Amino acid sequence: MPSKTTRIDLPSGGWVELRDPESIRAGDQEDIMRGCAKPDLDRPLGFGFDVSNGLKCLMIEKWDVPYLQEPTRLPVDAPWQLRELTPPDDRALDQALLPAQQCLFPTPVSIDDKQLEDKASPTTPASV
Repeated sequence: MPSKTTRIDLPSGGWVELRDPESIRAGDQEDIMRGCAKPDLDRPLGFGFDVSNGLKCLMIEKWDVPYLQEPTRLPVDAPWQLRELTPPDDRALDQALLPAQQCLFPTPVSIDDKQLEDKASPTTPASV
């Protein structure tokens, strides 16, 4: 059964077709992380951009962004084109990729003060 894709319209008038986040496998996460294998610790934001662009390369199956130099060439083959997106198009793409991002990099659970003070909890906090 072919996986479903999601098409999103970009603010510029272009469009992007994204693969189904349910089709993501552990190897996909490994591929993204291997692309970021040597993060520059002096520039931690660079690592975040590498991961974000790796996710875009993984998830974009088709696109047509008319203002790009090669509007139909996919980021997996020409990742430099991601740098040419307008900020509104880039934000729209980031927003549409949130389900895939959560699949690959789930938000860590945090404990707030309310949970620490929960008298009904059957366990004591591991650390305070």
